[in-house]
Amino acid sequence: MENLLAIIFPPKCFICNNSYGVICPRCLSQVTILNRAYTLVGGLKVLSIYEYEGIVRKCIKISKYSSRQFAALKKLSAEAVALVAGNYTGFIVIPIPLSRAKERWRGFNHADLIAKELALHFQLPVNTRILKRTKETTSQYKLDKFARKQNIKGAFTVVGDVKSKKVLLVDDVCTSGSTLAEAARALYASGAAYVAAFTLSRKS
Repeated sequence: MENLLAIIFPPKCFICNNSYGVICPRCLSQVTILNRAYTLVGGLKVLSIYEYEGIVRKCIKISKYSSRQFAALKKLSAEAVALVAGNYTGFIVIPIPLSRAKERWRGFNHADLIAKELALHFQLPVNTRILKRTKETTSQYKLDKFARKQNIKGAFTVVGDVKSKKVLLVDDVCTSGSTLAEAARALYASGAAYVAAFTLSRKS
């Protein structure tokens, strides 16, 4: 029924509210594409597709509160993974988990949605149970680089088998990279052979 209604009454773009499609081609063309990998301190390679600004920033922030913007984030994620030319054969896709309290409040995890789009595109398994967040943390965007590292330290626990496996971590935004680096540290400590990361966007 929802698909039929979408055909009869196609949704308007949540940015311009004029053209049809949750994000219309004209607005999508305004997104700044990075599509390049960065190496964090410690050697973790992070591939980020978009600059965290404008439409991308608005889409990620507003998607927390409305199913319409949730659909826009899904569309943005699908467009992003279609740009990826890397080879992830043999990887397990693991989204960065939220705390239970934050996921209950939001109703979903941004990283799960992005991870599923990536896994579908590359035909990879996605696992949302291996990595757990066991520490309540302050929102990272409120903190400076040093405080972010201290805030996230010890926040993740591995509860599944990652021994000798390749893992691709997924998140919505990479700023300092502290969250990704801490998750990678936990995975390596549990025997992972190699860890890389993918984020929808990167904040310069």
